[in-house]
Amino acid sequence: MGLAHQFAIISQYSNESIISSDMDCVSVSDMVIQYIGDSLKWVHTMRNGKKFQEGISYYGYSVIENDEIIKLKNIITRWVELFCLSPDEFYLTGDFLPDEEKYENALVKREEIIKTLNSLIFICEKAINEGAKILHNGI
Repeated sequence: MGLAHQFAIISQYSNESIISSDMDCVSVSDMVIQYIGDSLKWVHTMRNGKKFQEGISYYGYSVIENDEIIKLKNIITRWVELFCLSPDEFYLTGDFLPDEEKYENALVKREEIIKTLNSLIFICEKAINEGAKILHNGI
């Protein structure tokens, strides 16, 4: 998968900042996070344990709580709906590569991206139902 962002459920009272292998979590490709990144800025998070900010921490960790989990779930749900309209395989446009004077492109399979994002929706639903938080670890 290459670089990835992880999302895990943590207790409402937890101060954890690193996702461990025993946590209920999902990994999302960095390319997907970058592609949908503008809409993720609408989610307010506690970034790197300091203060509430817009979006997730790209390199550090973020904690998503309460109504912001519902907002994240709704945003991801809309992306799933959009990707359902895509061809079986398609390209996501990434960063501009100045040395090559072009944008990077990543081939994506509709089934895989939808499965991953549905897993993130499941994490959100479970956190909402348990009154828990979501811990995000950036790349």
